[in-house]
Amino acid sequence: MPGRHNVVVLAGSPLTISMCIGIVGAAEKKSADDCHKGETKTHQGCVKDPKIIHKTQPVYPPEARKRGVDGSVTLQSRVTVEGTVDEITVLNVQATDASFNESLQGAAITALKQWKYRPGTIGGKPVAIYFTVVIDFLSGQ
Repeated sequence: MPGRHNVVVLAGSPLTISMCIGIVGAAEKKSADDCHKGETKTHQGCVKDPKIIHKTQPVYPPEARKRGVDGSVTLQSRVTVEGTVDEITVLNVQATDASFNESLQGAAITALKQWKYRPGTIGGKPVAIYFTVVIDFLSGQ
């Protein structure tokens, strides 16, 4: 199941809520007793979610903010075994003024490309993990 980060940009100050992350690759199966603290038992083994170590906040496009445009950008991406973010795919973009969809999308992608993680693991070995991030741009709050 893919994970999801919700990021809300309120005048440039995002709030982040993280949830379970999906895993790519296979690992040996272990019993629940074999999992260490901070790991979750799955059908693929004992999983430790990636941990964000650097997050660049999205920049609210100035013209969108000036015009009071709200929007939401949903991106799917992957945390690599090195902890970088790649394979960014736009799943959805919505803005109260559709002419700003591209600028909101660009701001979200630019920020996400700079995020760094401690990689997720299965059985102690780093693995690539896909996640979904929703970045909301809210001008009135």
